[in-house]
Amino acid sequence: MRIACMPLVTNIPKPRDRGWVMKKCPVCGCDCWESNTLRNSLRSGVVKEAACTECALKAMGQSHD
Repeated sequence: MRIACMPLVTNIPKPRDRGWVMKKCPVCGCDCWESNTLRNSLRSGVVKEAACTECALKAMGQSHD
């Protein structure tokens, strides 16, 4: 399963460009950034879901157990 990583606001306090939108991680509720690239990937079906970097990494680690 592919889970896209959304950068945490705590790691990147200011968005890289105007296209980044602050969102809540659907898993843990932390503030993170949704980029234009992520939105396009979700829309086109390349990626099915996204989570903050920490939750996405945890989920990927669990899928390999």
